[in-house]
Amino acid sequence: VVRVPVEIETEGAAGGRVDLHWNGGIIGSADVVDGQAVVEGPRRVLLPKSYRVLVRYSGDATTQAADGGVTIQVGKARTNLLLSATQPLPAGRSGTLTIRIGNSSGFPATGWVNVVYGGKAFRVFAVRGLATVTLQPGRTGTHRASVYYEGSGTVSPAFGVLSIRVG
Repeated sequence: VVRVPVEIETEGAAGGRVDLHWNGGIIGSADVVDGQAVVEGPRRVLLPKSYRVLVRYSGDATTQAADGGVTIQVGKARTNLLLSATQPLPAGRSGTLTIRIGNSSGFPATGWVNVVYGGKAFRVFAVRGLATVTLQPGRTGTHRASVYYEGSGTVSPAFGVLSIRVG
């Protein structure tokens, strides 16, 4: 969600409605209460970059309508990794590391994921927020999988670690 705070400066406590216009349409609206509003626009509409948008205030009984332009900067979506693996991994058997990539954009994440496990490096491509790596058989004990998602044009990179028990 993209949030744009709006303040209507007037002698009294302004009411009414404010709309955020971009690319020929309304991408968000909010009620004005005591001269204040926060317009929320859907993140799916705006990719990471700067946008010049129109803020249109409807006015009320004592305050006339007004328009104004504002530049908003949309950043990449925040990312979180959910790592899971076969636990405990039987000694001498392979298992699967599952990497789920969540983010605040609402779109499934895609992109390269780098994994280090058992002294080996793996590189897999995540599709629709999911990637898997086959874990080779290891010695009995606790091992660590380090995971780095490189991010994409719309989603930030992320790093995570998972301890995996073998035996």
